[in-house]
Amino acid sequence: MKFTVTQKIFDKFPNAKFGALLIEGIDNSKKHPEIVKLLEKQIAETMDQFSSGAVKSLPQIKSWRRVFKELGLNREFLPSHEALLTRVISKGELPDINPLVNIYNIISLKYLIPIGGHDTDKAPVIRIDETTGEESFQVMNSEEVLEVEKGELAYISGNKILTRNFVWRQSDTSKTDVQTQNVFIPIDNAAGDMSEKEIKEIAEELKTLITSHLGGKAAFGMINQKNPSVSLSGLDSSCPNEDLVIGEITKVENHPNSDHLLIATVKLGKDKPIRIVCGALNTKQGSRVVIALPGTKLIDPKDPDHKFEVKKVEIRGELSEGVICSERELGIGNDHSGVLILDKNAPIGERFQRQIEPSRNLVNQIPVKNRVLPR
Repeated sequence: MKFTVTQKIFDKFPNAKFGALLIEGIDNSKKHPEIVKLLEKQIAETMDQFSSGAVKSLPQIKSWRRVFKELGLNREFLPSHEALLTRVISKGELPDINPLVNIYNIISLKYLIPIGGHDTDKAPVIRIDETTGEESFQVMNSEEVLEVEKGELAYISGNKILTRNFVWRQSDTSKTDVQTQNVFIPIDNAAGDMSEKEIKEIAEELKTLITSHLGGKAAFGMINQKNPSVSLSGLDSSCPNEDLVIGEITKVENHPNSDHLLIATVKLGKDKPIRIVCGALNTKQGSRVVIALPGTKLIDPKDPDHKFEVKKVEIRGELSEGVICSERELGIGNDHSGVLILDKNAPIGERFQRQIEPSRNLVNQIPVKNRVLPR
């Protein structure tokens, strides 16, 4: 699944951030009374906390009203979370549509942010872009198809509009229903007033709620102006996790036949250490890293829609027995500026799962520059 935010969006909102959460393999077909109870509890708490008159003064509402004003939209257009909040305050209830939608609504009410999902079997490649006037929009739960004028900011897949005006109204095209197995959930922050840490924490809560009740596995990426695209395909069955191992770099040497490559000796537990040729400048002795052993398939960093198989190869006369992975190669983010650095207490020799926050405090990313690829 690929998600891109085009430069036209960042031209209008240069500080915008977008969390990208993909969950694959869920079962959304069964009734879950426990989720309904969680939604009812959140509705009750929301009604106790807010009154109709207070809505417009809430920072989370004012932020999106400013975004909509920048888009030239009048007050008839309500961001989805404001419409949801207004409905809850006025009616005191929400319909039980399906478990996945109920979970969206719980998180949206709790954090007062727009939350919705797209079935990736219906829309595997999604972008936020300006409309050209040639796309179509199918009204939710209807056969009615509308023409949309050029210049509107929208979620788009191919020539189908999935959500109009950022977070105003979703179409029928990619809606999640009881047959949905794979879902993409964006966390929009067009104004840029949330931190990436806050977005990741909300994504973690969403992931936990969904996977604990509906099953599935999750992958996460962060979009901003410097990283405008992410490919969340790390959960593909052709990218098995069994050959991803947590290792510790015990020695780093300069490659004798190269002025820009390094040779890292990596301890993987009780087994004999292996040697890997790499070019990342943050390859340091003592770092805990993710090692892909021969046979593992990783995301091609130059072409996220494709994968490459790790092999034991000679690179300029030195044997390389694996790959020290970057975030992008693992499919858990878009950073490819260096190898992914794990927490110093990450367990050496254990398997690494390509999921959002593989374990709490496991990942400690260090931004670096000028990664050089030996492949």
